[in-house]
Amino acid sequence: SPTWKSPDGHTYNTATWEYVSDTLGDANNDGVFTMEDVEHILRYFSGWSNVDSLPDNADVDKDGRVTRRDAMILARHLAGWEGYEVLPYEG
Repeated sequence: SPTWKSPDGHTYNTATWEYVSDTLGDANNDGVFTMEDVEHILRYFSGWSNVDSLPDNADVDKDGRVTRRDAMILARHLAGWEGYEVLPYEG
């Protein structure tokens, strides 16, 4: 869907008027990435919640797919592991 950026810098999906985060790893679109985003990705894959889809910026390793590997990279980054830097989102 087409997106647009508002004057305050937030990005929105014009088809649904949903806020779309510009933060790589922000799987729940709250503007930051935390362990909640890791949980959000894992819940999507486990079917434990009503997460129907994940935003493009949840693709932390930028391989074109959101997978459990993205959750692992994000969790290790948040834990401060070396070699697991999260690069800027280029949506």
